[in-house]
Amino acid sequence: MIRFARGILGALLGAAIASCGGGGGGGGNPIDGTGGTGGDKGSATVVELDVSPLQMVVGLRQEKKIEVVARSADGEPVEVPVFFRSADPEVALVAGDGTVTGRAKGQTRIEIEAARLGAVVAVKVEGEPVRIDAPESVSIALGRTFPLDAVVLDADGDVVSTTPIEWTSEDPTVAVVEGGEVVARGWGETRLIANAGELEAEVRVRTLLRFAEIGTGEFHTCGLTPTGTVYCWGLATEGRLGFETEQINLHAPSLPVAGGTRFVELAVGSDHACALDEKGRAHCWGRNDAGQLGAAEPSYAETPRMVPGLIGLRSLAARGSQTCALDEEGAARCWGGFHGTEPARVDAGPFVQLAVGAFHVCGLTEEGMALCWGENGVGQLGRTEPDVSAEPLEVEGIPALAAIVAGYDHVCGIAADESALYCWGANDRGQLGRGSVGKRGEPEALLEGTPVDSLGLGRGTSCVISPAGAYCWGANESSQLGSHATEEIVTAPTRVVSGPWRFVLIRPGTRHTCALTDQREAYCWGNNAAGQLGSPACDDESEICAHPEQVLGQR
Repeated sequence: MIRFARGILGALLGAAIASCGGGGGGGGNPIDGTGGTGGDKGSATVVELDVSPLQMVVGLRQEKKIEVVARSADGEPVEVPVFFRSADPEVALVAGDGTVTGRAKGQTRIEIEAARLGAVVAVKVEGEPVRIDAPESVSIALGRTFPLDAVVLDADGDVVSTTPIEWTSEDPTVAVVEGGEVVARGWGETRLIANAGELEAEVRVRTLLRFAEIGTGEFHTCGLTPTGTVYCWGLATEGRLGFETEQINLHAPSLPVAGGTRFVELAVGSDHACALDEKGRAHCWGRNDAGQLGAAEPSYAETPRMVPGLIGLRSLAARGSQTCALDEEGAARCWGGFHGTEPARVDAGPFVQLAVGAFHVCGLTEEGMALCWGENGVGQLGRTEPDVSAEPLEVEGIPALAAIVAGYDHVCGIAADESALYCWGANDRGQLGRGSVGKRGEPEALLEGTPVDSLGLGRGTSCVISPAGAYCWGANESSQLGSHATEEIVTAPTRVVSGPWRFVLIRPGTRHTCALTDQREAYCWGNNAAGQLGSPACDDESEICAHPEQVLGQR
């Protein structure tokens, strides 16, 4: 609250109040812009005026009201006459109740007198709005927001802030305006229409794909966007891409997985994929020859089918023809492959992470212990025998792990103390990174002293991301290592070709590899026979991209 100095008019009013006992004040003359309000007899002594606002912006023919409260020494409101006067009635009029009306562009002041106290309100009247100034087009990454710099201008190019802009979107599933920002909801293009009175303008919006997760199958790839939509590309037969299509191959993301469900996690097998929704329910699509969709029928599903009997799942993992999930209690629920067509509970755990191979599964306990079950023909279970085990067996000879990942028939884990990477299982393609090739390998340390930020395994291929960059080794017949190596088998880590990106996540598949950058942009390399790289910038004759290429739809 502000206490204002007495003015001449205030002194006259004080004398009038003293002689008349606080009678009513005059009305007002809208022609000369002055006005006043009445008061009650016997009011207490006024020591301050509470005026709001002290600065005002109005448009032409718009009205805004000045509120004035007279207060006594103890802060209580006192009813007294209040008089208003416009210093320039050609710019703005003021009525007896304090309502200001804009008449012409310019600036003036409203003078207030009450109980020998005075105040001034600065008034700015804006010009006639003639156009909306907005960008012609906007490009924005999916899941991001972008400040929309749009204003209404008058004939002089000055901003008319008193004329609000209302926005509508031709396709709210692609983009909308919220709080003055463009919000990218889905991938595509749309128009945003701005209306301000009788004025109209449009902004073309193009949203760009970004991914929170990516997964690679044998001939297809799927990515989960930050907004919960899944896009798949590559081999389109038998429902691998999650929507109905008559095409055989799709060489770039085109349509989202059908159904409109918002997903929070994604797992991709050789010829199928599964995703978790916000309620922890698993939805799967693609081939179902081994029950990898969680049911005996049908033989494949072109659109996502909910796995029956499961809810509240925490995570998913898939490889080959099987899928596993962790429930709320940390128990493993697996289906497909050697587990059968319906989700089966594994009697072990609880686990904090699952790693699914083609014919084996490993789980990581909270203490960092690795337990594996399934086939063990090439040492996938981390021991020499038995050849197969339905019972989870502890992997011996390794320290506590912080993370575990399974490839087609090999496994690697990151030591909890970040001292090394430990790998075991098949080594026929040099995927254990030991500088040699062999049928099988027991757990052994690799990359000692090198921090590993991300780990990914495929079919005969292993990759890591460290502070020094991305490294891969193993099978390279389709250049899936993404390095300068030309050999079909590389038995030691070799660096992926670097570029204007920094990878933070890497996912090898069967003969191709994909990775995400710190900007959530997807790059893929290796075999592109079915369009699984999502980019046409490859050798057309060999259908191979030897180095990382950006997936279309991100620029």
